[in-house]
Amino acid sequence: MPGSGDFMRFLTCHTKSFSLLIWRSYCQHVVPGIQGYNAGFNPTKRALDRADKEFDLIGPKASFQGSALKLEDAPRLKLPEVAFIGRTSVGKSSLINAILNRNKLVRTSKKPGHTRLINFFNINSKMYLVDLPGYGHVEGLGSKRGTEHFVKVAETYLKERAGKELRSVCLLIDGKVGVKKNDLIAFEMMGEFGGPFQVILTKMDKLPKPRHQEVIEAVYKIKEQFSLDNCFPHVFAVSSTEKTGLSELRYFISLNVGIKNSEKW
Repeated sequence: MPGSGDFMRFLTCHTKSFSLLIWRSYCQHVVPGIQGYNAGFNPTKRALDRADKEFDLIGPKASFQGSALKLEDAPRLKLPEVAFIGRTSVGKSSLINAILNRNKLVRTSKKPGHTRLINFFNINSKMYLVDLPGYGHVEGLGSKRGTEHFVKVAETYLKERAGKELRSVCLLIDGKVGVKKNDLIAFEMMGEFGGPFQVILTKMDKLPKPRHQEVIEAVYKIKEQFSLDNCFPHVFAVSSTEKTGLSELRYFISLNVGIKNSEKW
């Protein structure tokens, strides 16, 4: 990606110890299965129910905290952050709304690329969910300039937050259309970043069930191709419309930000 190499090499060195710390935290709760398949992430039904109840409680208390292009303009309250990145129209806004059981907390639009700033959502003063600009076609900018804008904003955010507030990054892939060329660039970027991230396949309700495993397999092949050891082994397959796969994602976020405070989960 243009202008990203030097920064990412710098960031990789300075986030190594942080990445190892978070990865060890992951491994306390999951044991990667062969080829990283679903056997590596098996929370109990009780754990999933507890995660759903937790988000039922904190979702209504979530609020838009503010937007920033420069991080000096970001909210001052220090909380754990989970960031969401992906192509424009991949469904970031819809997914955040669905995770929180909210309909209109995050603004959605039929025009791709309406998110151009970093948007912070305060979740009951327990964490921030952070919506970053999408890459690809952006209304008014086009694809090339839209992706360049994403690179500039995302690099700045990752540089400033890695090893501090940022706990993990959710890389969203449109399950209906599969992995596209600019998604491959995003995978490479996350590999250079070096911090922990996980892949979330969105819009899985629009994909015939016999093809679900095919798309998941494609993601695993890409992870192997790029040697993405910093990518969480499990691929989350979700539908914001059908509300499927959200319990697992809520549980995972709870682990990352520390609101899962009892081993009885």
